[in-house]
Amino acid sequence: MGDIDDLYKQEAEDIDSNFLDELKVSKDHNKSFERYRKNLARSREKFSKSYDKFNQLETLRLRNMKKKIAGYDKFKHLEISHFSFEFGFWERTRMRFEVMWFNFGRRVARFWAWIFPDWLIYAWCKVRDFALTTWRDFVRFIDENWTRFSEAAVKSWNFVWSWIVSGWNDFVGLLKKGMFWKKVKVEEKKEEGEKKVSADGKDVD
Repeated sequence: MGDIDDLYKQEAEDIDSNFLDELKVSKDHNKSFERYRKNLARSREKFSKSYDKFNQLETLRLRNMKKKIAGYDKFKHLEISHFSFEFGFWERTRMRFEVMWFNFGRRVARFWAWIFPDWLIYAWCKVRDFALTTWRDFVRFIDENWTRFSEAAVKSWNFVWSWIVSGWNDFVGLLKKGMFWKKVKVEEKKEEGEKKVSADGKDVD
C-alpha cells in the first residue's frame, strides 16, 4: 500500500508541475484548468481502482489464511481479528496528517497559480530552486570537508591561543621590568638623599 501511495503522490506532483509549465505558455487558462481537473480526476479514479484491488487481494489473503489456520487444532482458538487488515490509531493519524499536508501544499500551489501572474510564479520557482540547490550544495560541501575544516579550526585556535599567551607573557615581562626599574630608581634616590644628608652634616661641623 505504501508503494501505491508513493506512486499516487508522484503522479499528482507530475500533474501539478505539468500544469504550472502549461500555464506559462498557454493562452487559454480556462482550458488549462479544465485539463488539469480532468487529469486529477483520472488519476484519482485510477488509483482508487488500485486501492480497491489491493484491499480485495488482502481480504482474500486473510480469508485463505483463516481457512488454513482452521485446519489445525492448536490454532482453533485464534480469531480472524488477529489478522485483520487494520492500522493502529497513531498510524492512521500519521497517514491522515501526511495526506492533509500533501493536499494543503497542492491547494496552496493551485491558489498561487490562480491569483498570481505567471511571471511571478516562474520567478518564485526559480528563486526557490536556486536557494534549495545552493543550500544542498553547501551542506554537501560542509559534510565532505568537515574533517579538514575542523582541523583548520583547531590549528587556528591553537595559533590564536599561543599568540594570546605570548602577548600576555610579554606584557607581564614588561610590567615586571617597569616595576624593577622603578624600584631601582627609588633606591637610587634614597641613596642620593642619604648622601646629601651626610654631606650637609659634615658641612655644619
